[in-house]
Amino acid sequence: MERLRGLVALALFCGVSAGGATLTLSQRGIQALDYQAPSSSASLVQAVPSGNGVEFTISFLNRTGSIRVESASQHGKGLLADLPVAAGDSFGLRFTLLSDSPGPHALLGAGAFLNGGYHPVQLGGDRDASAISVSPASGSAITTVGFILYIAQGVADFWPATGATVRVLVEPVPATIQMEPHEQTRPSPSEMAPRRFTLTQRDILALTRAKSTVSATIVSVTPRGNGVEYDVQLDNNAGALWMTADSESGASLLGVRLSGADSFALRFTLLDPTPDPRAVITAGAAINMNDSSQTGERIVRLGENGRTEGVASTPTEASTTRTVGFTFYIAPRDAKFWPETGGRVRILVEPAPGASPIAAVGPAAVR
Repeated sequence: MERLRGLVALALFCGVSAGGATLTLSQRGIQALDYQAPSSSASLVQAVPSGNGVEFTISFLNRTGSIRVESASQHGKGLLADLPVAAGDSFGLRFTLLSDSPGPHALLGAGAFLNGGYHPVQLGGDRDASAISVSPASGSAITTVGFILYIAQGVADFWPATGATVRVLVEPVPATIQMEPHEQTRPSPSEMAPRRFTLTQRDILALTRAKSTVSATIVSVTPRGNGVEYDVQLDNNAGALWMTADSESGASLLGVRLSGADSFALRFTLLDPTPDPRAVITAGAAINMNDSSQTGERIVRLGENGRTEGVASTPTEASTTRTVGFTFYIAPRDAKFWPETGGRVRILVEPAPGASPIAAVGPAAVR
């Protein structure tokens, strides 16, 4: 992969855009798509190498059929999982409809799929039989990659009610960087022992304020001991701060392979009393925030019954880290004990005792 990345300098030959590289799959990479997402409306009949691509025969069972064929780190062999992507990269595949469309307006939708997103193109009917889908990349490592084929709702009436069987050739995009699969099967998340991760002082300092945080003002950020002291003005009695890694400042924290039973923890210490003895500030270690794979945030309530410190630990069932950081906030149940104008807090954020630095594990490769 590093050798392929070296080709980025050859912009005329590698399809490099101003913001990053255009990636595709080699024929071997397309053949390594080893998982079919569950679908009650379509099935994969066969996949046969053809030219420099792979010909897929798909049976759509009704006029709203769809199918996704992929390699995912949480499913199958995951032979393409953990390969790196970077901000500005994109991912593409070329699709060619080899069979006849059932009608002049019976279009087939297709898309190159990477980490949850794809750019749709349409094949057949009154469109060209061949099209290239190029989708923007997200994250810092591949968790899911492949393609999707579907009958779009807007043209469903032009398809038979019983669907149809189609043949589609999936090929690399010309003049781009071809990603090759790993040579050996990757261990599945369930085969990896659970671990407890944390952040080092350096990692904490690399966190940036999430754009969605609008109710807190950071007064200062100061290294202290093995942690970082945050002096924050909460702008109202619902104030909140969320600090997170991004693809630039915290790339080594994203795309880390997880077992599906790992957790993430930090220690928080309230350095000054809250405005009222009953005014509690809640702190949490955030991993894959607002994601269905997060199995519950283990928070600490600082200031409650004189408590000034505690370790917050959050488990996740995800196969990789997509977001990581921390948050502290005034919970709705505590708002009545805070001034309407909020209040100022100083909180020390430190590595959790006995936990492993997540940056020491890192993604399989980081540019």
